[in-house]
Amino acid sequence: MSRELLVVAFHFPPLASSGTYRTLSFARHLARMGWRLTVVTVAGTEAAPRDEALLLEVPKDARVVRARSFDPVAVLKRLLLLRRDGARSSAASTGNASGGCAAGGAVGGAAGVVTRLLQVPDRESPFQFTAAAAAVRAYADRDPPDAVFASGPPMSGLVAGALAARALGAPLVADLRDPWRANPFRSAGGAAGALDSLLERFVVASSSAIVANTPHAAAALLKAHPDVPEGRVAVIENGFDPDGLPRVEAPPAGTGPLTLLHAGVLYGKRDPGPLLRAIRAAAEGDPSLRGFFRVRFVGFQGDARFSAKRLAAETGGAADVSVEGSLPHAAALEEMIRADVLLLLGVIGAGPEVQVPAKLFEYLATGRPIFSLHHPEGAIAAVLAEVDPSARVFPAPADDEAAIARALRDVAAARRGGRLLRGPSALPARFDRARQAERLDGILSAACYSRR
Repeated sequence: MSRELLVVAFHFPPLASSGTYRTLSFARHLARMGWRLTVVTVAGTEAAPRDEALLLEVPKDARVVRARSFDPVAVLKRLLLLRRDGARSSAASTGNASGGCAAGGAVGGAAGVVTRLLQVPDRESPFQFTAAAAAVRAYADRDPPDAVFASGPPMSGLVAGALAARALGAPLVADLRDPWRANPFRSAGGAAGALDSLLERFVVASSSAIVANTPHAAAALLKAHPDVPEGRVAVIENGFDPDGLPRVEAPPAGTGPLTLLHAGVLYGKRDPGPLLRAIRAAAEGDPSLRGFFRVRFVGFQGDARFSAKRLAAETGGAADVSVEGSLPHAAALEEMIRADVLLLLGVIGAGPEVQVPAKLFEYLATGRPIFSLHHPEGAIAAVLAEVDPSARVFPAPADDEAAIARALRDVAAARRGGRLLRGPSALPARFDRARQAERLDGILSAACYSRR
């Protein structure tokens, strides 16, 4: 007997952000298990990369509903600009120029508070309302879904899922691909922080089950919400589809510059600065390493701090640095397979990570060597501890430039000694997304049964 599942996810094809692939893979596998899918996602966004080819992977029978959204801060700025221009016109007509400036200053102070509130739980905050409304409308002329699966970030998708689940009387399974208030990238305090915490509690209270993507994140969630029974929180880590890897031969050991490839977005505290400065220091200590490394950053980069010019300056000319645009997912996987070494950046200065970037699992699947900057006691280290110990994984703390320089010298020695041949293999079966979807199917089924 087929069952109906409502999926609420901001990141879904044709958007090609890292959050897309987990939800898309779940949708594909759940459809094969007999779930009928209705997916509510965003109608479009200018800022995110797109990959039209991903639409071909959406299950053919899935009903996709697209909810419009907008940037609330941009709307506020336009309104304030209109008000400022109006105030200036009024001041000029009365000869009271100072009055216009004073009004503008008062509005600006209030605008700062309003701006922060408008971005709760994130910049996609309108989506929590437009998506919830679209989901309810989607079931106006049919029976409600058996369950709701909501994915975040953006956390607005989780709020939308909670609102829709309550309105439709269906159990909610919330997939937290990143921690919410425990996220080191999240720093809002004051009224915005209080509202953000309230929304997190609303989603947690609305959920029949909560899925975290690392044991560390699950522990942090249970610590923040001691009233939540441990049995309501499950762990489904990020993973990969073995059948989705392109058939591309890895390059033979070369003699040119060794390429370190980072696939994905640079943002916040995932900063390559310590690595680039360590390359400079390593070259200063060993002149033969000058020009030995080439660093490629492939993916959408919206942060001006990470321009090619700025990043290259960090190396002092000791390495070639390129910042390249987004690639279709299949092409990005091909670049990973062809790279000499894959680069993973952990979080700088935030203690042990509770998050594991989704790209690590694709890195692992390619079988290429990995240069990983992470906390030795965090979630990334826990994953890498399970891989083949003979694999070529080069770890160092994300903000320890001396340790990174030592690891770079190890990479260089392995390359020169012909030992830089392969990366991890024989990965744990739980990283296979087909297995993970089976686990999610069980969680959804239990949530449906609990509502009977």
